[in-house]
Order: sequence, then structure tokens, then C-alpha cells
Amino acid sequence: MTEVVPPLITPLTDRGTVDRPSLTRLVRHVVSEGAGGVLVLGSTGEGGHLLPDEQEAVVATAAAATDRDVMAGVAALNTRQAAQLAARFAAAGARSLLVPPPSMFPLSQTELARHFAAVAEAGGVPTIAYHVPSRVPTPVGAALLAELVAKGILAGVKDSSGDLGGHRAAVLATGRSPAVRLLTGSETCIDAALQIGFTGAVPGLSNVFTALHRALADAADAGDWPAARDVQDRLTRLHRIYEGPHGEGSFTAGAIGALKAALVELGVIETATLSEPFTPLGEDAVRHVRDVLREDRQ
Repeated sequence: MTEVVPPLITPLTDRGTVDRPSLTRLVRHVVSEGAGGVLVLGSTGEGGHLLPDEQEAVVATAAAATDRDVMAGVAALNTRQAAQLAARFAAAGARSLLVPPPSMFPLSQTELARHFAAVAEAGGVPTIAYHVPSRVPTPVGAALLAELVAKGILAGVKDSSGDLGGHRAAVLATGRSPAVRLLTGSETCIDAALQIGFTGAVPGLSNVFTALHRALADAADAGDWPAARDVQDRLTRLHRIYEGPHGEGSFTAGAIGALKAALVELGVIETATLSEPFTPLGEDAVRHVRDVLREDRQ
């Protein structure tokens, strides 16, 4: 069955600490709406802005809330730091890990292979590479992916490049094996990625619209590509939820804030507090989120 894995926002209290009750509700909410697992501490989860103890609390809280896969993002500047985080997150209950290349220096594919091997060994749970060229300087090449999957070091990849040619290269390099997790983070072309041969999606909007993403996945599983396209079109239009006024804030702060504001409106979490130094959403942006939710219900 095609996977829907929401990259969860991290609910925070007004004081900026992890809101564990809200996180528990969020995990249970998305699972009840059709998620096959969750990703915590990814980009959408503001993982890099949290302290190590807070990161560990997020993993433990999510793992206690569901028996589904809890994937933890392991973003670090170097291999030793990533390996330490991997071990801590696995001990806290992570059932798989999402590991991007280190974010400071460009690496060769040989160096990146050593990084993945060390982190996977330290974690001791299935490890997914994260190909996200917009955020880190080193790509996860299709040949490297195939090599490390064959060696049992990697279990798959999350590809957020938006490059469907690269998606196809990953599918071909890994032999279209159903045992390899090929997850797209390219939200506006999930249907195309699935038709190419990807096995699931990790879309930020699935924090709020989990059931719609499950409907898209179900249509793909049934081979009903026109139905999948129709759901994808609706989800693509819903991307306007990110387009509210950001004021002095970054697009990233506005996008994560919009998801949090929507979840507050739905009664899933308590506040839309963002981690520092992100700029909080203004009232105009919150009204924009409410308008999008209301229009979608009509």
C-alpha cells in the first residue's frame, strides 16, 4: 500500500517548549485519517531549532502515541554528531531514521557513503537518505542510493528535489523493488512520482489534509490515475494556504506557521507558536488560513 507519512509540525507551548499533549493528539489524528507512519524532527518539524533533550522528547512522545512507524530526522553538521543523535533517537523509540547529508561542506559520494554507514550503524534501525538539494550542498545520487541499498545500509530515500527525472533514476537504480522505500517530498507532483514508481509521499500539507492524501494514495493503488490526478489538483490548489502575508517573516516561518494555525483551527493543537528565531504569524496570515479552510469545506 502506498505510504502517506506526514512530516509533523512540532507543537510548542506559548513559552516555546514542546507541547507533548498536542503532539500526542496530532500523531493520533493523522493516523486516524490514514497516515501509515509519521516523520518527526524534519524541516517542517523545526528539528534544527530544538535542543537535544527537546528533540528526544518529541521522538519519545510520538513513539508512545502510535504503533506505526515513527521516523526521526537526523540533521547534523558532521558524522559524529549525526551518529550520536541517531543512537539517542532510536533509544527514544524511533523506528526509522531520515538522514540528510551534512549541511556545512560539500562532500564526495564516497564521503557521503561513509556518513550514511556510520549513522545507520549507530541507529540500528532502517535508515532513509534525504535528498534535499535546496538545503544541503551534497546530492544523494541514484548510483550511491542503489549501492547502499544493496549493502543493507539504506532502506530507501526521501526525494524533495522536485526533479521527476531524478525520481525515475532512483526507481531504475533500485530495480523497482517493493522492499525499497522511495518517498517523494515534492508535494505538487505526488501523483506523477507514484506513477513513476515511488512508494509513498511525505507532504507537509498532510498535517492538515491527511485524508485527501490517503485518497490520492488509494487511487494510485487502484491504478485509477484520473482520480489520483483530481485529488492532486485539489491538493495543489490548497497550497495557497502557504501564500498568506508573511510580514517580516521568512517563507519557511510562514509555511510552518500556516500549518500550525490550521491545526489550531481544527482543534488538534493548542497554539501556533514557532521556534526562535522564526517570526510568529500575524492576524492577517491567520485569517488567510481560516479562509482557505472554509473555502475547501464549501
